[in-house]
Amino acid sequence: MPKRKMSLRNLKRVKSLHPETILVKQGKPSAVIVRPRHTEYLEIARGIQAQIKSLTGVSLSIVTADRVSEKPKRNLILLGNLNNNSVVFRLYGYNYTPVDAIYPGKGGYLYHSIHDPWGTGSNALGVFGSDLDGVRAAVDRFLHGLKQGRTLTVGRVFDVKFGAEALRIPGLVKDPDLNSEMEAAEEALQRGEHTGLWGRIGERGLLYGLTGNEAYAELYKRLVFRMYEHAMSDPDNYGGIWGFDADFALHKVIPGWDLVEESPNITSQERLRITRILFEFITDCVPHVGNMEVPHVRHNHTTFAALGLYYSGVYYRKYYGAGEAEDWISLADKCFQLQARAYKPHEDCSGYQWLTHYHLTKYSLSKGDMTFFDNGCARMAADYAILTTDNLGYALPYGDNASPFGWWSELPYLRASVCVMGDGRYQWMLNKKTAVEPRYSAYEYHSSVKPEEPSDLDGTQTFPVDPLYYDSNNGSSYLPYKKTVDKVVFRDGFDPDAQYLFLDGLSNGGHKHYDGNSISRITENGRIWLADCDYIKSLPKFHNGVLVFKNGQSMEIPPFVELERSANFEQTGFSETTLRKYSGVDWHRNIIWNRGRYFLVVDEMEAREEDDYSFRAVWQTLGNVEVQNGGLSVDQDGEQFYITGVPGTTLKLEDDEVTGGNWEEYKHAPPVVRILQQIADVHLKKRENFRYFNLLYCSDADQPQSLRMTQLTDGAIRIDGAGEVVYAGVGHPQTVQQIPSGPDVTAAQFHLSPSVFSIVDGTSLQWGGLGFKTDRPVSLEYLVREGSGKLIASGRTQVSFLAEGRSTVLVNGDETRTRQTGGVLRFEVSKGEHAFRLITDEVNRLRQLSERKFRPVARKPKASQVSKGKVKLLKPVWTYSGGGPFLSIRGADLTSDGHQEVVAGGTGGDVCAVKEGDILWRYRTGGEVRSVWTADLENDGQTEVIAGSADTHVYVLSAGGKKRWDFEIPLYYRTPMIRTVFAGDINGDGNLEVIVGAESWRYYAFTHDGKELWHQMTVHSSTQGCAADIDGDGRAEILAGTEYHRWHCIDGNGEIRWSYQPATGPRTNSVAAGDVDGDGMK
Repeated sequence: MPKRKMSLRNLKRVKSLHPETILVKQGKPSAVIVRPRHTEYLEIARGIQAQIKSLTGVSLSIVTADRVSEKPKRNLILLGNLNNNSVVFRLYGYNYTPVDAIYPGKGGYLYHSIHDPWGTGSNALGVFGSDLDGVRAAVDRFLHGLKQGRTLTVGRVFDVKFGAEALRIPGLVKDPDLNSEMEAAEEALQRGEHTGLWGRIGERGLLYGLTGNEAYAELYKRLVFRMYEHAMSDPDNYGGIWGFDADFALHKVIPGWDLVEESPNITSQERLRITRILFEFITDCVPHVGNMEVPHVRHNHTTFAALGLYYSGVYYRKYYGAGEAEDWISLADKCFQLQARAYKPHEDCSGYQWLTHYHLTKYSLSKGDMTFFDNGCARMAADYAILTTDNLGYALPYGDNASPFGWWSELPYLRASVCVMGDGRYQWMLNKKTAVEPRYSAYEYHSSVKPEEPSDLDGTQTFPVDPLYYDSNNGSSYLPYKKTVDKVVFRDGFDPDAQYLFLDGLSNGGHKHYDGNSISRITENGRIWLADCDYIKSLPKFHNGVLVFKNGQSMEIPPFVELERSANFEQTGFSETTLRKYSGVDWHRNIIWNRGRYFLVVDEMEAREEDDYSFRAVWQTLGNVEVQNGGLSVDQDGEQFYITGVPGTTLKLEDDEVTGGNWEEYKHAPPVVRILQQIADVHLKKRENFRYFNLLYCSDADQPQSLRMTQLTDGAIRIDGAGEVVYAGVGHPQTVQQIPSGPDVTAAQFHLSPSVFSIVDGTSLQWGGLGFKTDRPVSLEYLVREGSGKLIASGRTQVSFLAEGRSTVLVNGDETRTRQTGGVLRFEVSKGEHAFRLITDEVNRLRQLSERKFRPVARKPKASQVSKGKVKLLKPVWTYSGGGPFLSIRGADLTSDGHQEVVAGGTGGDVCAVKEGDILWRYRTGGEVRSVWTADLENDGQTEVIAGSADTHVYVLSAGGKKRWDFEIPLYYRTPMIRTVFAGDINGDGNLEVIVGAESWRYYAFTHDGKELWHQMTVHSSTQGCAADIDGDGRAEILAGTEYHRWHCIDGNGEIRWSYQPATGPRTNSVAAGDVDGDGMK
């Protein structure tokens, strides 16, 4: 490391290289052998020591890894791998060596030189293997190349033999073609590839470290020079001259350069040029970290840049003593040291959140700052990864995620968690996931420990919101922290055929969806039964929840869900989660679980004020469906699933083929999302409830079920067909609910059958000769036949059990002190969980009682008053279907007869002009026509037709259907299929200009005769737009809608005047302008 600080802005000389590793110099030792603690490695180290002594007469010292300083002054001979040598562990963190449990793989070896990794002039020789046999093979390669003499030196070396495991890593045995690679790079620049060429640059650098193939060093050099040349040409890139999110690649670019720089294919002058280019690039990345003084959990965009700056700072500090490097490291420290105090980043999105966690992990392990692991946050995050994985092995796609199978971005984090914490539960989940998706990458801290099924995360699980995440999202403005919940999971073991249900507790964070209190997924019998995944469609109507309209109006869903109660028992599970002040109601979602059989979902819509309400319970599924029993029956490849409701709602079934496209790779059902809405229009008084009851269950050959549900009271239903009668529902801990033919129960939630009593927050139960009372609410499950149960008390509680003919009760294995009066046993329990035994023979009697006839007493809410005015039905005058289905239509007088004809474009690729049902003309394009417009572009009294096609062309046609001109939109980021076309006078010259919005993230403006005026980046795909003079200056502005979170107003010069970010989520479906407040301005 240089002795004084310098600035990189005037860098004139590159760092010194140290290609030779001296082991013995003039009969004196210059190296140390560093071994793992295992005794087998002592024998190997002594063998190396003896061989070197026989060649040189010098005996090198042998030390264990823990005896080596952070900046060694001598060269090192390193034995072992990442998992047993702490010196190797630190080098691995900076990508100096890739040796771990899968690289080079069992029986394989890696013998390579590591040049000056500490900035002290000392090198290391890695004599590595994933196992002992591999290390022994590497030792043989090492010793074979040594020669006798008083000085022993090893030059640059990279000698590898891959075992089977390593071949899972992409690119290891590929020999890159330089010309093909550079041609692909040119296409990427034209397309505006994400991260520019920097992603490719970083990957090629790391591949050099994995293979020693000099072609990758050559590619790294050529790509950097081409990227710089392109950047200096001032390209029209979104995100700047270096490329969109170019800083995302910095954390690979710098370690890659540290490896490539040693290549003999790169001259000193080229090294200097690249080092300067990288400094310019790094400087541009600095602002992307953002303001690190704000004490909020970090966004993945921030941590991408921060990790890159950390590696950059370490490199330029140790090799150049650069003053800028200290600033970069300081910025990275501020980013990660705060995030290390949290187990959730800014994102509530299953794909993106793991990026931040892994960035933090790489920073922590390379720097040696273990705060994230020592404070328990890393373990909480890893447990979260297990909880949010369904029984098929897929991460739940909540947030912006279009794949039903997730991104697999959790894999690197889980691997590092296994490596650092040695927890077999994480290894077990990794094995499960990689059996489904065998995805492997290098430098991901591969290790292996004995797997252990994570049974502690079975049953009913509620995962708490991270405190720093809560504060970062202004949680105290909505709910007290103790009432919040991040996720709720019900899991009956980890078998793919077992039940899994996932409920989301958040509608905030980065890449969020408005899905709080929705059930994102149910898996059972190897199938996914609820469909919920998309990158863009974030609104509540795209999730399995309840839509609420108060007097015809909706409102934004609250950001935090309240956890009112939950319970985890042996045979049942419960949760009640609530959204407060949601469009005039408190929405209580109760999940009552009979393990292995069904879920009962009770949605209570409690009015906060009197009004008319419309409720729509949404269930999205896939497969062959049939509307029945107030819900749906679903079939996927012979497996059945049922959503059974109760009478009283209007059912609406729709198909969504567009969102269904996300399910193309799901093999058990066609890629069509089947959407059921259970609609109820009611008038509620203040604190009056409307309740949905839905029974969700599977039926198969091993456990055939045909369940029937009958509503008995406002809060209770009866289930028949489950082997015995079940009474289940909701109520109040202090209000008795008398259930026809069933028990009297006072509880917030209950699930009662002759053989199993389960209640949550209850104070009394009476059924036949069994019952209990408490002086405060308790939760319990009582297995009547076995006479055993569990009771959970929130404080010291007086308990009274009615058990005719019984005189004792065991609590926690001991006969407790009881008082008996008239068959009632009275005793006291302390706060906490208590196992109890109370033997009774009431099961048969209770079954007899449940078979008695019954009469439901449930009340029906008052229906909303709907206008009874007669609606006149429209009658078709004519029809035309050629060239359809049509996607866009427009009326215009094409024949100058004073009557409008119809211009239409559709999936057939034609622009059609139709008069009274007859075709006037047809113009064929090369793709579906998604937008048409008509206007007099030439001010000659004749109408022109504008059409935008998926063939990436905009066409302007005469009134007679002849092409006047067309323009091919150039490729950028995505194929520029055209979504919207319209016209407006945007420069005030009296002529109309043509406006085009394409999927390539851009809006274009053309003169009436086809000359491009400008284009503007709008991010993401264009959807709908319009032109209107909104400031009264005689020139139209363009209102440019997109599929994403920001919509723009663009002036006539192509500059964005302002942007709007809607509170209700992404995507513009329609755009119009008008004077809505009567001030004469649109």
